Amino acid sequence: MSKLVMMCGVPGSGKSHFTREYKSKVGKHVYVVSSDQIRELILGTPQDFSEDKLCWNIFYDLAKTYSIDSRGTVILDATNLTSYLRTVKTKKLKQLFDYRCLVVFDLDKEVIKKQNLNRKWPVPESVLERMFLKYEEPGDMDKEYFNDIFIVKDHNIENVVLDIIKK
Repeated sequence: MSKLVMMCGVPGSGKSHFTREYKSKVGKHVYVVSSDQIRELILGTPQDFSEDKLCWNIFYDLAKTYSIDSRGTVILDATNLTSYLRTVKTKKLKQLFDYRCLVVFDLDKEVIKKQNLNRKWPVPESVLERMFLKYEEPGDMDKEYFNDIFIVKDHNIENVVLDIIKK
């Protein structure tokens, strides 16, 4: 069964940590598409948004390419803060996967701010604050698009990882 796992959360919330945990438990057939890694590869830093359209085209094209593995899991590691980004921007991916889930990181803001400072490329606090304001709770469009929506409220992600693996 092909799976699409979409991450949702501000920088420092634990998306990449979750991805590493998932990949370590599954091993094979896990494809991570990271917006930060694409910007770093193309532009030299994940904080350069000057070629945003190109980077997002590559991001979605990679997800489409990896979808051909019928046993694969594609993890979209990006902020995906709004329902529009989670559903409308990825509508072409919907039919490519047998199972789709959203993993929302809803941790305490102070915890996220501390974790952000430990990142290789920390996001400025003013930008982080704007991202907190931009975040939308999963709504009807998300519930229609995804088979499951998981809300992560702390660092205990193992149960969510195992639930997705079992699907």
